[in-house]
Amino acid sequence: MLRWFLIAILAAGITMAAIIAPQMLSSSNRATDDLKFPTRTAENSGPLPVATVDHEPLHAFEPMPQNAEGTHVWKISNTGKADLELTKGPSTCSCTIANFSNDESKFVLKPGDSTEIELKWETRQNNGEFKKSASVLTNDPFKPSIEFVVQGIVRPAVSVIPPEQVVNFNNVSNDQPNSYNVALFTSDYPDLKVTKVSTSKPEYIETSVQPLSEDERLRIQESRDRLNQKESFFGHKVVVTLKPGMPVGLFSEEISITTDHPNPKQGPIKVLLSGKMVGPIGCFPEVLRMSQVQADKGTTMQATLIVRDKKPVKFEIVSKPEGVNVSIAAADTAKAGEAATRYRMTVEIPAGAKPGSIEGPIVLKTDHPNVAEMTIPVQAIVLGTK
Repeated sequence: MLRWFLIAILAAGITMAAIIAPQMLSSSNRATDDLKFPTRTAENSGPLPVATVDHEPLHAFEPMPQNAEGTHVWKISNTGKADLELTKGPSTCSCTIANFSNDESKFVLKPGDSTEIELKWETRQNNGEFKKSASVLTNDPFKPSIEFVVQGIVRPAVSVIPPEQVVNFNNVSNDQPNSYNVALFTSDYPDLKVTKVSTSKPEYIETSVQPLSEDERLRIQESRDRLNQKESFFGHKVVVTLKPGMPVGLFSEEISITTDHPNPKQGPIKVLLSGKMVGPIGCFPEVLRMSQVQADKGTTMQATLIVRDKKPVKFEIVSKPEGVNVSIAAADTAKAGEAATRYRMTVEIPAGAKPGSIEGPIVLKTDHPNVAEMTIPVQAIVLGTK
């Protein structure tokens, strides 16, 4: 008898589970669905505002230059039957919503009213793909936030090759001219002109503006194709020439190129020129480095000046870093009828020197016909006494 009683209870439990489980599952699904898809409830069953945007809130712009500003306008309408509240929401850097009424962060649209939302963005120094956004928050329960997005490609107003704007001549001889072509081009200003070129050493560096050759244009286009830059470009080249007789030694100079590009933030383009100028006189080591010099003791370092063509040379010390003493004497005993081929340059940081860093060139003037001047960099660290 007990066995039949237990079987009856088990059967009743299975029946109740079959009835309750679908209801629980259905209730769970409805809760999840309500989170994803708002539905009319007791809280929003009355007249509601409806935020309607006149077109897709994503604007794709044509390629733009750096340091430029862009704008795009959307219209938001209240197509509902209650007041629509609009509030400025978060935005990404360099992208702002500009024209809320009276520059306030919140305002109200009556049913049937509309307003324009203007999005402004700044390209700044971005280069390549650009995407920024700003949002408007609403009290429309079905559209609580509207994100307005702008995207496109940003290019420098004037592009430069080499793109890093550094020309490394490496080792070049000062007894002949050495030239390099710097290309300048733009995609948005067909009449681009180079209006001025200046150099840090006009007595040794000369420049000329010339059209790009067909081969140069093809090479530029090939490099742009690799970056998916299909738009047309217009430009010139600046031929930079290091004249014979440029000072021997390591050099770091600059040219400044000004164009008539209309972008108001397109300033002069700076291109660094670096390398080592070699000639009939050399210095070993090329850079005089003195580290951890005790201020109360000082230090002395020697460098060798070698005259390769064995011409007699007189050296004059034109300038030197502050706090450094320099002297030059013949290192060889010249044979009869011959000039010395090596000279010893002694560089001294005297005892009692001021602690800190010393950095700058020793500039020597010579009477050699092919080396009017040479520079030797000095780098030193003077430590204070304890």
